[in-house]
Amino acid sequence: MSRLVAAARQAPPRFGGYFLVVETQKGELGVRYQNTVMGSLLEAISRRRFAAIVERHKGDKYIKDFSSWDHLVTLVFAQLGGLSSLREVEAVWNA
Repeated sequence: MSRLVAAARQAPPRFGGYFLVVETQKGELGVRYQNTVMGSLLEAISRRRFAAIVERHKGDKYIKDFSSWDHLVTLVFAQLGGLSSLREVEAVWNA
């Protein structure tokens, strides 16, 4: 499978200093994407089904920032990491 690789270069002065994106080569990308272990574990949970359950029970009714999905990910992370308090979760995520 062929992929295009793009690069940016400084534009001539008549373009006001913006960068132009130009095609440099065709071929495979140098760095491949790989899921994390946490991402692989969360793939088992259907986000569409989870969102339907949250919608049915109005779980995000008063939520502004921290959604039910974020809450679930945090709880799974804490459980698998053996964390026992919110302070520990905060300390690990802010480290």
